[in-house]
Amino acid sequence: MTRGLLGVALLAAVVVCPATARAFGWPGLVFGDHQSVPQSIASDGSGTWLVAAGTSAARSLDNGLTWTAIPGLAAIATDRRGTWVAISGASPLSAVRSTDRGATWSPPVEVSPSTTTDAILGSTLVTDGAGTWLAAWQAWPDKASSLTVIMVARSSDDGRTWTPTAIHVNDSTPAGAPRIAIDRTGVAVLAWEAPDLGGGTDGDILASRSTDHGVTWSAVSPLNADAATDTKDDVLGDLATDGKGTWVAIWATTDGSVESARSTNAGASWTTPMSLVGANAAGPSLCTDGLGSWLAAWSTTLPRLDTDRMAAHSTNAGATWSPAELLNATGHTDEDFDGSGALGADARGTWLAAWTNFAGVVLARSAPCQSDAQCLPCEVCDIGLGRCGTGPKTSCTAAPDPSRARLGLVNDIQGTGDQTHFEFRLTWTWSGPSGADFGDPTATDGYALCAYDESGASAMPLFRAVVAPAGSCDGRPCWQASGGGSFRFSDKSGVREGIQRLLLKQSSGATRIKLSGKGLGLVSRPDGLPALPLALPVRVQLRGPNGACWEASYPFAPTNDGKRFRASGG
Repeated sequence: MTRGLLGVALLAAVVVCPATARAFGWPGLVFGDHQSVPQSIASDGSGTWLVAAGTSAARSLDNGLTWTAIPGLAAIATDRRGTWVAISGASPLSAVRSTDRGATWSPPVEVSPSTTTDAILGSTLVTDGAGTWLAAWQAWPDKASSLTVIMVARSSDDGRTWTPTAIHVNDSTPAGAPRIAIDRTGVAVLAWEAPDLGGGTDGDILASRSTDHGVTWSAVSPLNADAATDTKDDVLGDLATDGKGTWVAIWATTDGSVESARSTNAGASWTTPMSLVGANAAGPSLCTDGLGSWLAAWSTTLPRLDTDRMAAHSTNAGATWSPAELLNATGHTDEDFDGSGALGADARGTWLAAWTNFAGVVLARSAPCQSDAQCLPCEVCDIGLGRCGTGPKTSCTAAPDPSRARLGLVNDIQGTGDQTHFEFRLTWTWSGPSGADFGDPTATDGYALCAYDESGASAMPLFRAVVAPAGSCDGRPCWQASGGGSFRFSDKSGVREGIQRLLLKQSSGATRIKLSGKGLGLVSRPDGLPALPLALPVRVQLRGPNGACWEASYPFAPTNDGKRFRASGG
């Protein structure tokens, strides 16, 4: 189970709301490493989600609250009727299927004949939900040549067998990795980037379409309507359909812009490309919930010199898009590289975004809710919107003597190369009257330290550290009960998000809390320690079971520079 993801399954009755970039919650590390690039996200609409990222994959059975790693998959899809199919990224391309929500998988069956494909350079998978599955990929038939082709295979028996592949680009034309989409009527569109068909020196987005569930395909033609006149290279990002007649494609260009186009006639023609962002962007992705909301995301290099994931939404099938906003909620203070990714949505109002990061695959969730218990740690349920939000909890016990609530941070990197010195530390103490009990962290009750930047009009996520219940640390139980309803957490290695000690003590009518941590675990994740100095005020909360919460606010800080922060509550 992924560290730090606590909660319960989502209620079935929800209100589906359009997702905005601001609606996504805290980003968290899910699985994999920095070389794992999310390629597809699938949901059965009943709380099960799978994320495929090539050599890594993960599964959630509780609507994205907790995750378990599973063997790596290149792409995945589900018919939402109980069948899941996934394909590998190796050559020859193979498929596996599951009928128990990804718990077990069938033996692999061949999708691409090894005699035809010597290398697989990209793959994607879709289903019409009514029995047809289509896999498409970029192939490299001749390793002595730089030429590649686009291939597609079809299954009409839930991935048990696949028809011979069809080549949609002749082998005199280099191509890029494809994307494919299909609706329940059997209309499918396959798109990829390739050299200008008119002989220009730039690259364009090409497409082929099928109206018979992928049995036959049309001739190749440009998808971007300005193909005859534009001079920049277009690099395909993603392609999706709402199943109601609208198709949207999104791509990046060599000048750093992100463009999109839409079709309402099954890809026979496309609108003139429109720009979502004009510079410093790459790796776009796209999805729709099929109920009128669309979301586009991409990575942008900001003036701070790190790279963040941005997003825009549309409620008119891509005719217009909202202004871009940060998708990764901690992007305003982190120092990470947030790269390419994937998006997913169900018809119950939950959206998931996954992307690659120095720490691995990062996942952020936008979900409907009726109570805080349905949200991730450090999130709250915004009753007005009916969605989980990233703000602080309002019913939290403040320290009666602020000077006894102290916060200390060190985020210091000195030197370069072999002479680089790192120092990362976190301390927080709180004292006050006795109140809510601490539950039972030795068995079921975890804790989350949540910090928020309140310098602006609304609170922004700053950093988070989760201490999960139970578990083994340094060869013994992480948690020890110390009598009188008090508990002590100890993990000298700090593998749990860098937290090494947490004391929860009740005695003589008083509550005492002391948390400390150090090391790379504090920063090697998207919700780790922020860059210093901090904008003030900062609010810190420790959240426990059954709504228990203790907090302090820090409007002043005697030490607040590029390396250290030290303050008492005020």
